[in-house]
Amino acid sequence: MDKKRNLLLLVAICAGAFVWGQTSNTGMLTILPGTEVSVLDNLENTTSALLYNDGQLYLSGNTLNEGDWTYSWDTGTTHYVGQVDQFSTGSQMYELYNTVFNMTGDSREVIVDATWSLNGNSNFINGIVQNRTEGGIVVFENGATHNGGSDASFLDGTALKAGNEAFDFPIGHIQYHRNAQVSALSNITDLVSATYYLENSHEIHPHHLAVGIIEFIDDMEYWVLERVEGNSPVVLTLGWNQGTTSEELLKDPTAIHIVRWDPDLGLWVDEGGIVNESNRTVTTISEVSGYGMFTLAKVKKEEVLAEGLVVYNSITANQDGTNDFFFIDGISKYPDNELVIFNRWGTKVYEAKGYNETDNVFRGYSQAPTTYKSEEKLPAGTYFYVLRYNYGNGDETKIAKRAGYLYINAND
Repeated sequence: MDKKRNLLLLVAICAGAFVWGQTSNTGMLTILPGTEVSVLDNLENTTSALLYNDGQLYLSGNTLNEGDWTYSWDTGTTHYVGQVDQFSTGSQMYELYNTVFNMTGDSREVIVDATWSLNGNSNFINGIVQNRTEGGIVVFENGATHNGGSDASFLDGTALKAGNEAFDFPIGHIQYHRNAQVSALSNITDLVSATYYLENSHEIHPHHLAVGIIEFIDDMEYWVLERVEGNSPVVLTLGWNQGTTSEELLKDPTAIHIVRWDPDLGLWVDEGGIVNESNRTVTTISEVSGYGMFTLAKVKKEEVLAEGLVVYNSITANQDGTNDFFFIDGISKYPDNELVIFNRWGTKVYEAKGYNETDNVFRGYSQAPTTYKSEEKLPAGTYFYVLRYNYGNGDETKIAKRAGYLYINAND
């Protein structure tokens, strides 16, 4: 006998009652390993019911879970294969081992208005999982993986990741898959969420509120990364896309960085950028300085100040003769100057008067001990500088003051 059965008949015989257009499980329904079961209409798992899927469960209609929906072994897979939009609702959690999203037709969605606990692997083939409108919760548990994310199939809304592994969020919005990757978290109990918006972040946080090397902020898209539980910092990777990313950024991908809105400063801050042009991705140069709203930005490769001074914003403190210190080309012509450097939290890490290009330079070591010891090598990341210098002659002497960002690369 074919192991694939219509659940209408199965439930009618051994699990409870049904009416045309809906199957109701009122007892215990166990789908054994190696068994395939199809539900051709809606499926309700009632308050007193237990549903164990250790086989292959194919769902074509809506589901409602008010009981226990779980698994006993790592052999089960839930297949969403509807030809119309499917609603997943109920007050109780769906505990799913493997999942496959392979809906037929165009623009099909599984609309989640419940809590999904995803384990094992989720395979995105065709159709959108959507929790943006109804506010359902989709959690990829510790050890959970996924594959196949594309414009044809992704999670439109918020994805949560529990556990301490690195993770690539299979998120997107409207018709675009626009994932976000984070490095491994510190603890198995950590929980991070990610959401993508195909919208202009300027309407929320104006783009002119940026200083330093940030020249242009993407006006078409942004991501929101939140730390729900734990205290793990992460390294973040985002990508650019011909259909979603501003053309201004695509003109020179080597100048793309990741920027974050800092609510404490009220400014967009630079999180750095290590560009991989072949993969069309950019990664922060170190762990992000905070969570919240992120997007892509075009940055100045160097900054030109008054009197033609040029600021080179990158330090690689490995003493190889290249970018060994914070280089301000021409500053020695104006010895009446003062340079102060702060970390992301506003702590002063360096201060000098008469800064020049030879012996009085910042090499990435603390010289204003507060949270760091004197002459201690500072961690890689983005820093904030304030430079003041006098220029001109006699009565025409002018004072220039400039604030901006520099970053210390992680290369040792």
